[in-house]
Amino acid sequence: MNILIIEDNPEKFNELDECIRSWHKLREIRSELKIHHAVGMKEAYNPIYNMKFDLIIFDIYMPANTPNGEDQNFSNEIIYAKNESKNKLTEAIVLTALPNSEDKTLFNENGITFVSYSDARKPWEGALKEKLERLAQRIKFDFLIFCALTKERNAFNNTNAILGKSLDIDGLNCQEITINEKKGLCIKPSNMGLVSMAITVTRSIEMFEPEFVGMSGICAGKSGSVNMLDVIACTVAWNYQEGKYEDGKFIQQPHQSCQPDEIKTRIEQFIEDPLIIKTVKTGFIGNEVVERSGIKAGAIASGSTVVADELMMQEINSQYRKMLGLEMEIQAFHEAALQSTCKPNFLAAKTVIDLGDKDKGDDFQMIGSIMSARLICEYIARFHS
Repeated sequence: MNILIIEDNPEKFNELDECIRSWHKLREIRSELKIHHAVGMKEAYNPIYNMKFDLIIFDIYMPANTPNGEDQNFSNEIIYAKNESKNKLTEAIVLTALPNSEDKTLFNENGITFVSYSDARKPWEGALKEKLERLAQRIKFDFLIFCALTKERNAFNNTNAILGKSLDIDGLNCQEITINEKKGLCIKPSNMGLVSMAITVTRSIEMFEPEFVGMSGICAGKSGSVNMLDVIACTVAWNYQEGKYEDGKFIQQPHQSCQPDEIKTRIEQFIEDPLIIKTVKTGFIGNEVVERSGIKAGAIASGSTVVADELMMQEINSQYRKMLGLEMEIQAFHEAALQSTCKPNFLAAKTVIDLGDKDKGDDFQMIGSIMSARLICEYIARFHS
């Protein structure tokens, strides 16, 4: 439970801090309690914009820079900062000793609870504890991982992750997973394909508000661009079936879902690390196909059908010159992450186990699933711990 208190009065801060810690201890909340303190508005901007909080508590009269400065009314600045940051939907409460009707109206219009701190009856305690109780009822996880197949999820047994019990959470097929003490869920949709994955990822992100979402599994590869058992870290995805039929012909009009440029750079540098490549291949050295394989960042096309036809594969290849792979879920996963309200970071990685032809044996499915699962685990461990 991550809480930010913006308060320049040390006595008031101590009272709020004690109230929260006592409640946390009494309720026996399992999640770790972290209270961050900003003593002035200037000090508050950085955490508001760069950290995700479960609750923000603040006064509106405070100094801009130091506790000894002159108090100012920062109502508009606080609301703007909150609404323009990753904390747009974070619970918030104003506890002020100098309430006025204009401020109260402003905060109420922006969905922020406004409570007087000066009343001897201490109404603020009840209001604060009500906010905390709401937080306690939410189920939150640091990250989520999505796998279309059971064998893809089982592959995490061969990673550094610790798998826990299976859970049915509001109909979602979940399994607990821990990576570097970060708590997450590995979730499998009820069916393969774009529609089922889109619904599952969207529901899960809105329900659990994770910092990161990942996907691992297996895919087909573009002959001549990838080798068997290459792991592809997806930076561009699209649905190759988007478009329209006109005069008996299908005219493609795909929409590309891309990683932000700064994340592309992070992914490219990450997969070039020799330690990452070694970790992904651990236990498979000696397998000639694995030894020839590598990790690549690039484009993957998604569609609702399994492609086992070379001419169809060539037609899809023509949509994007640098396409590397083909599968059935990533574009829906990308769009769900990009359009979500909490905007988590995301990465999908899949391993090539065939080249989009009729030869679709099961020889490489387990190895491929393990390799992509390891890549996602290492990415979470490095960037989200």
